[in-house]
Amino acid sequence: MPQVEIRELKPATDESHLEQLLEAYMEIFNHPDNLGYLSLTQIPFDEDETKKWLIRSQDQGRRYFAVVGDAARILAISVVKADPRLGFEISKLAVRPEVKYQGFGRLLIDCALTTAAGEGFQAVDASVFADNDATLRLTVGAGFTPVRMTHHLRADGGDIVHLRKYLDPE
Repeated sequence: MPQVEIRELKPATDESHLEQLLEAYMEIFNHPDNLGYLSLTQIPFDEDETKKWLIRSQDQGRRYFAVVGDAARILAISVVKADPRLGFEISKLAVRPEVKYQGFGRLLIDCALTTAAGEGFQAVDASVFADNDATLRLTVGAGFTPVRMTHHLRADGGDIVHLRKYLDPE
């Protein structure tokens, strides 16, 4: 695995984080290998609308973690939602197609688990499209268990598997 670091990016309060994340988000999330697993409508993410989401993210409990490689290039992104009432959820996870299967998704899942535990959450949820074999293997391999399904949620009829991992009390 190349030298990388995980950074939390705060696009709502840091303009440089906003620009860096927006560029990577548009490239990674809109890539044909990823879009089908990230968009309910299957319509590519619009840059102006995405920028608005990123700016409002803090108010909505969204946080962004990125695996950053050489020259500060973002290789993978996770979006988590943390709410003391609703829980901690990994809502999106995407890796650049050219660097998939190098452990970057697992690094982001481990980061989410560590972050959630450090903030006192007892469980972490994740939602994955049922046809996303790679991410299902990744989450189940990290100890998540399927707890329910939502059928026909994606525009093409795709189902979502909802998973949960209970955290060990320290």
